[in-house]
Amino acid sequence: MKSRTIVMICAFGVLLGGAWMAQRQYDRAPEEAAGKRPKATVEASILLQEFMEDEAAAGDKYNDKVIAVTGTVRAIGEPKGGKVYVLLETGNALAAVACEFDQAEMPRFEKGTRVTVQGYCAGYNLDVVLQRCALA
Repeated sequence: MKSRTIVMICAFGVLLGGAWMAQRQYDRAPEEAAGKRPKATVEASILLQEFMEDEAAAGDKYNDKVIAVTGTVRAIGEPKGGKVYVLLETGNALAAVACEFDQAEMPRFEKGTRVTVQGYCAGYNLDVVLQRCALA
């Protein structure tokens, strides 16, 4: 009886520890791109062209990596849910590089300004999307 109680207490402790670790991982904030060394540096127009020509190859090269993208600010979106999107010109009227910034940490941009932004590449869905962006 005594050994069974000890086993039950140990099992409960392991279960409780596992739940605590899972909660910590769930609550962990995602890593920001600011201060990270980019895996690639590319012009906005070339980045879009690579995704349009071969999405799978470009995805393998850029997705889930911090990349630095240089381009001219085409538009600045309205804040939604604490996020603001800045679109970089690509020479394609229907597609852009969409850079997501936290509204609270949004740098001042003006339309037509040439900037270098770094963020995590999230892939291509008519626009190439960069998340958790910062000025490079």
